[in-house]
Amino acid sequence: MDRNPVGDWRHGPNNETGREHAGKQPLPGSCPQDSLQQLLDERHGFRRVLEQRFPLEMSSALFEAEDRELRRLFGEAAAIHTSQDSAVEAVREYRSVLLRTGDYLTAESRIHSKLRCLALTDDLTGLYNLHGLLILGMEFLKLARRNGQSILLFYIDVAHFKVLNAEFGHFEGDALLILCAGLLKKTFRDSDLVASLGGDEFAVLALESNDQSEEAILCRLESLIKQEKDQLCGLSLNTGVARFDGAHPVSLAQLLARADKDMYEQKHFRLPRRTGAIPVPGGE
Repeated sequence: MDRNPVGDWRHGPNNETGREHAGKQPLPGSCPQDSLQQLLDERHGFRRVLEQRFPLEMSSALFEAEDRELRRLFGEAAAIHTSQDSAVEAVREYRSVLLRTGDYLTAESRIHSKLRCLALTDDLTGLYNLHGLLILGMEFLKLARRNGQSILLFYIDVAHFKVLNAEFGHFEGDALLILCAGLLKKTFRDSDLVASLGGDEFAVLALESNDQSEEAILCRLESLIKQEKDQLCGLSLNTGVARFDGAHPVSLAQLLARADKDMYEQKHFRLPRRTGAIPVPGGE
């Protein structure tokens, strides 16, 4: 988009009116009403520039500010019996100020949005981090409770990750975590909340449904691991699962603790999974 809006709004609404005015020089002693009419003709183009450049709410607010300034300046000009030409130029200058203000506000909004995103996401995997899981997860549970839906929380870690990291180095360890994050993204739906908790631990909040049961999800994860076996070099995942029931709600912290406990039991006591679908949990 053209970042010099002066030429845009001064051409008027889809015609040559603005250009004709711009090309004419006022004659000595001519009525200043001509410059005022030209200013008013330019308003349509100015508003269009605002609407193209900024969100609707911001463009409306900026246009209202221009309208208030126009009324104030011409009210003062009439009160002190001075030429309206100075007021016309003042309004044009004010329009430029408004456009710059809009640019600054837009840039600030983008920066805040970016910072908020960075605060909630993990640098390595691009998944939500623990902070993001806690902030968004509470809203996730509230929405599920309101809609009478059940949720599954999966707690996952990479079996023998410390050994792999020590043997092959942190670079290979990071690469493995990125691959695991990719597997989880493919396993779960876009609407599910997938997070990296730091190190080799992950957590996922997933809405439960007929085709999104614990068994179906674990089968899908197992299938994806087999497909990527060449890259994953015998990867084994430990998993724990906890269920959130809207009729008997618990906090997110309690849900995480239950899933973590389930994973611990699978790893150390080799309890048979209810699904029997994934042979890899319990690898340590």
